[in-house]
Formats: sequence, C-alpha cells, structure tokens
Amino acid sequence: MSIKNERTYHENGQLASKVTYKDVKRDGPYEYYHENGQLASKGTFKDGELEGTSEYYNENGQLSRRANYKGGCLHGPFEYYHENGQLASKGAYKDDRWEGPSEYYNENGQLSRRANYKGGCLHGPNEYYHENGQLASKVTYKDDRWEGPSEYYNENGQLASKDAFKDGELRLKIRDDDTIPF
Repeated sequence: MSIKNERTYHENGQLASKVTYKDVKRDGPYEYYHENGQLASKGTFKDGELEGTSEYYNENGQLSRRANYKGGCLHGPFEYYHENGQLASKGAYKDDRWEGPSEYYNENGQLSRRANYKGGCLHGPNEYYHENGQLASKVTYKDDRWEGPSEYYNENGQLASKDAFKDGELRLKIRDDDTIPF
C-alpha cells in the first residue's frame, strides 16, 4: 500500500487540487481550487468515494453548499446558500434522494417554503409563504402529487380558498363560501 499526496495546477499556475491517494484510489482529505486561487471544494474521500462532510465555494470564496456523503452518495444533512451568503435551503438526503423535512429561504433570509420528502418525492404537508412572511398555502403531497386538502391565504393571512385533491386530481374547490364539486 502506498500513500501519495498529489498537487495539480491550472494553466495559469494557480493550485488546482490537493488530493491524497492510497494506492490508486482517492483516500483522505481533498481540496479543489478555482483558477483565481479561491478554494472551490474540500472534503474527504474513502476508497475512492466521497465520505463525510464536503463544502463547496463560489469563485469569490463564499460558501455555496455543505453536504454529507456516505459511500459516494449524498446522505445526511445539507445546506445551500445564496450568493449573498444567506441560507437558501436546508434538509437531508438519504441514498442520493431528498428525505424528510426541508426549508427554503429567500435571499433576505425570510422563510419561503417548508417541504417534506420521502424517497426523493414530495410527500406530506408543504407550506409556502408570501414575501411578507405570511402563510400563502398549505398543500399535501403523496408521491409528488397533490393529495387531500389544500388551503390558500392572502397576504394578510386570511383564508382565501380551499381545494381537495385525490390521486393528483382536483375533486373539490371552495371559494368565498361557494362549493364547486368536480
């Protein structure tokens, strides 16, 4: 078994990567760099696969995402960031698919959506928010399709309408105290 620390360079002479190899596989810490010399990503390989936490940066050095890997697959908590450094979303992956609750934020840090995933599909209650932070809608999904009751709110937080879905199809619509069966 041989361990080798390898460095590569961009054509402009800037460091491009620092990677540790065990025999012929990447194994150990790594760092990749943008052509301007800023860190692009860092993390760890194990037996040639990404393992543990990796961080990714844009060309100005701002963190753009943080993700966890297991055996080369996204697995565990993740965070994505807007260009201004504000958190854009957070949640979790399981075997390269979104799993469980996730939250999404506007560039000003305001919550814009709460979602739930199962096996990479929207599944369960989801909430969407107006720019002013008021609840805009509550929608339930089952395997990426609308299922069950949905509620929609105006920017003042007042209920504006309701719908009901079955197997992804609209079955009932209620607006202004009018019920319209489909």
